[in-house]
Amino acid sequence: MRATTQTFLAFLALVPCAPVLASASAISSASACSRLKAAVAQRQSPRHGINEYRCELETDEGNGRYFVFALRSNYPAPPGASPTWVGSSLVGWFAVSRSTGSVFNWDVAALALGQKL
Repeated sequence: MRATTQTFLAFLALVPCAPVLASASAISSASACSRLKAAVAQRQSPRHGINEYRCELETDEGNGRYFVFALRSNYPAPPGASPTWVGSSLVGWFAVSRSTGSVFNWDVAALALGQKL
């Protein structure tokens, strides 16, 4: 009986730590941005590597499970473009899982997770 009580008390001592232990694997927004830039750079072969991109965090999306970013290029003009070239720097919208760091497309119209990169 005494061993069971001690085991139960030891278990109770760990219970308040459970959320802390579970969140220890969560990644930061900076780390999520780095993962996103690396994943996109690998697929698109940018001229300037991961430094070609910058992340703009969208704070209201992702339901707390994902970081949602607008990924933009720091070099939006194509090579040889005139100084009057006009265009967008938006590469796309992406989501990064806060728990695993997996990178996904983000469907802006549906506000939903898309295909995994």
